[in-house]
Amino acid sequence: MRRALAWLGPPPPSAWVALGLQAAAGGALCFVPLFDLLGYEFAAALALLASLTAGPVALALGRRARGEWARVAVLPVYLRALAWLGLSLAAPLALISLNALRVPNCNWLDGWLFVLLLPFAGGAAAAAWGLALGLCIRRRWLGGLAYAGVWLGLAGLAVWRVWTGPEVDSWNPLVGWVAGPVYEEVVRPGWALAWSRLHDLAWALGPLAGLPGRGGAARAGVRARARGGRARLRPLDRGRGAGAAGGAAHGALQAAPRGRARAGAGAAAGPGLRVPPAPAPGRARA
Repeated sequence: MRRALAWLGPPPPSAWVALGLQAAAGGALCFVPLFDLLGYEFAAALALLASLTAGPVALALGRRARGEWARVAVLPVYLRALAWLGLSLAAPLALISLNALRVPNCNWLDGWLFVLLLPFAGGAAAAAWGLALGLCIRRRWLGGLAYAGVWLGLAGLAVWRVWTGPEVDSWNPLVGWVAGPVYEEVVRPGWALAWSRLHDLAWALGPLAGLPGRGGAARAGVRARARGGRARLRPLDRGRGAGAAGGAAHGALQAAPRGRARAGAGAAAGPGLRVPPAPAPGRARA
């Protein structure tokens, strides 16, 4: 358990927001007709919310990894984003399962398949978009604004297709499948939905495969903060750096000939250290 928590790392603030929103939505849907059992409608509602919350969590994880590591291993960070997605979906799924004591569910298997294909697959695609933006965009607010633009663009495209086309259903990466306003038969997961979600995941994971900087070599002893392209060191690291410079200057003075010691003192010491001049021969130091 400790290893799992250590691998997962401390949750970013957006993860707490995702946990709270999904739990609140799951509790509220338990009292809404047609959404009060584990089925298509419940899973579609969770999928819409997961597409909103999974991206910012992955974006925050990507920014954290970029600040702590010299080269980012993309796959472990993406797996952590998927783990937070699963944790955010755990609370509403537990609530709707307990709600089966009040509202009987006739088909649990279809309900869990819809959960896998709608909220989890959609959240996985959103996490890929957020992680790519977190690794590529330095500023936090700009990354969040870019993700909001991606989400609104995909939502607007889905609405435009339904509004201008003859169809009343929608296949989109946010919800997965909107069956339309009117359907008489029981909605069940099929191969068309599965292939559509695989298509969405392929397009979402494509940009991650082309990102540079994969490998995962840690920065040794220095926690860099990229501001203006320069790394800022902690006071302890500054002290260690000054001590190393002083040791190098002292060694250079000891190795240099006596006639060149005075000329080489300033060059060996560097601009930040001052070395007293060597005493003249034949004169005692006071």
